[in-house]
Amino acid sequence: MVSVMPALIAQRMEPLGKRIKYLLRSPFVQSPTMQSTEDLMARQYSPESPVSPVAMKFETVQPSIQPVSIRPFPSLKYDIASKKRSIALVAIITFAINGFIPAVIYYIVRYGTSASRDTLITVVEISATFTVLHWPWRLWLLLRRKGERAPRDRHFLTWDHFQWTFLIGVFQVTAFCVLAGIFTSMRWFMFAFVSVLAVVSISFFTTWLLARNEVHIPFQVSSVPAGSVARPALYGLIEDITACDGGGGQAYRERLNVRWESSPAFRKLVMDLTLFSAIGVFIQTCLQFIVLFATPEAVFVGLSTVLLWGWFGLTLLWGWKFAEKRLREEKTQWESSSFQA
Repeated sequence: MVSVMPALIAQRMEPLGKRIKYLLRSPFVQSPTMQSTEDLMARQYSPESPVSPVAMKFETVQPSIQPVSIRPFPSLKYDIASKKRSIALVAIITFAINGFIPAVIYYIVRYGTSASRDTLITVVEISATFTVLHWPWRLWLLLRRKGERAPRDRHFLTWDHFQWTFLIGVFQVTAFCVLAGIFTSMRWFMFAFVSVLAVVSISFFTTWLLARNEVHIPFQVSSVPAGSVARPALYGLIEDITACDGGGGQAYRERLNVRWESSPAFRKLVMDLTLFSAIGVFIQTCLQFIVLFATPEAVFVGLSTVLLWGWFGLTLLWGWKFAEKRLREEKTQWESSSFQA
């Protein structure tokens, strides 16, 4: 019995040995994951290994720095700061011709001479006609050199919007001057300027309302073509005065249009100033109307002149400072949005 046991155990162990040999020859056992850690480390960090630190080549990667794309600021390329002296001179001449000279002549003729009532009014009206001479001068500027200062290069259609409104204003003032001569009344003569203020106030407020509601205009206004969204009256005034009287030409009209279309801050500035001007002119119109019909003639001629041009000077000074501040903010905002873009 004892002699039979070793043979029986050997018989049973023979299949088990074959299975162990089969497992040792399998790919799973031969994989690196089943090998010893020392053998795996030795093979991985040998100089011949492709992943060895000795065999690997390190390259320094330089970071690529791309320049930030900045939108160019739509400059008007019109140095208005250098023209402050000429602008002030034009303002003084305008004040002298339209306000100061007629008032002074009125008091000189009335209290310094024995002229009749008709002569007094006639002399005052003649002194106020110097303003009319600016209309043919502007027309010559618009037509000269093939209309380089006009919106378009075509005969009388090259007139800008300000030239047309100027012509309407001339007829309007002339009509009241005729009434002043017929009734020999200075009130009719002074009422001519009040009526002009009323028209300016209405046009400023109307165009502001149209631009605010994005109403399309059926006809061309200066360089703004028909079918475009309406723009406030101050925009047209800036365009026409600077392009024609200031010598900016058609190039300035184009740059102003680009500035308006590309800069929301500039649009808001012009809109705000237009509304402010409309309200200010309306208040001045009411004051002039009250002074005209509530005071004697010798009082309202001088008082209305002081009120009108005093208000005009203060408004111009405040508007200038306000515009300078907002234009600086516009440029800062533009540069900030360009960097973010």
